[in-house]
Amino acid sequence: MTSGACGAAPSLGWLIAARALQGLASAMIQGTAIALATVSLSPADRTLATGTLALFQGLGPVIGPTLGGILLTWTSWRGLFWVNLPVTIPLIVLLARRHTPPPLRTEEAPPMGVTGNGLLMLTVSTGLLAMTVPGPMRALWIATAIAAAVGTLWWERRSQAPLIPRRLWSSRTFWSDLGAIVIVGGATALGFMVPPYMLHLWGHWPPWQVGLINLSAPLMLVVFSRPSSRLLKRRSAAHVMLGGLGLMAGAFAVLAITAGNRSPLLLILWLGSYGLGAAAFFPANLTGILGVAGRDTQGTMGALQRMAINLGTAFDAAVVGAFLIHGAQAGPGVSQAGIRASWVYGMTTLLVAMGGLWLAHHPRKTPFNAG
Repeated sequence: MTSGACGAAPSLGWLIAARALQGLASAMIQGTAIALATVSLSPADRTLATGTLALFQGLGPVIGPTLGGILLTWTSWRGLFWVNLPVTIPLIVLLARRHTPPPLRTEEAPPMGVTGNGLLMLTVSTGLLAMTVPGPMRALWIATAIAAAVGTLWWERRSQAPLIPRRLWSSRTFWSDLGAIVIVGGATALGFMVPPYMLHLWGHWPPWQVGLINLSAPLMLVVFSRPSSRLLKRRSAAHVMLGGLGLMAGAFAVLAITAGNRSPLLLILWLGSYGLGAAAFFPANLTGILGVAGRDTQGTMGALQRMAINLGTAFDAAVVGAFLIHGAQAGPGVSQAGIRASWVYGMTTLLVAMGGLWLAHHPRKTPFNAG
């Protein structure tokens, strides 16, 4: 129903408010879907379940660019939201008539951490405003973001319902896996933002053609998510994640080197290579996080992984937006440099994620931990 509210929004402010509600509704689905798909399955079937989840999560980005381009070509932007109603309303009716299984928890659930979530939201929103809003207000946003971040950490150390269970605070593998998914979420946002901007500089491409070109990465994610999940039966989640990150970083490196090449076919090739790496990374990352967290927090960890992806997406969207906006204002030559800087930035963050994963999962033996 929030999609209908977005389509009917009379102004930008109303549209932003409706989109916020849409994000809230989406967050309620993401964590529960992961919990239902993993807790009810045997350990042997969970790796395949994570691949299936990655497949269906990739279907939206696959269908979205093409369908969005067609709708923008033949209708207004409101059609992007109205199209959801004929799909979601029948699904609501169907799910309401199905039998709902009993709750999976066996003990009393802790109270929802409203304060912690509120402080985290304030930290992220003011931090993004500090990155994107120029002028004298930037100092205020920076100060507010820092204060909110400190408040979040202070509250989480004392809360009875922390966002992350305290037993995981000292887990290096958990934090490396979570940090990697933040970085990949941001890099994926970069992969969706920069190609349309490049195509705009090359010429006035119709929206449906831009959508088809942008389809290459999520299409590879959908096609290879389930096959790549089978790698987890022969390799550890850390090794599969490292391989996926390496492929994604390599694709961005080539895109940075060939940023001035005007061939859409090469752009499709390297974006597809990024999607192939993502198909290996996402199931392995979810398996790693759920494996460290344990069975009793599957829903929480599933929601946390999706939140981490969204945080990375929001952060890198602001960073890359700053690169591209600066280039657009400074002239065509700087625009090309902004595109190359965006690809280099994405490659660098992915290499940092690789380094963090390697150090966490392959700690060096010292006289203190050699056992």
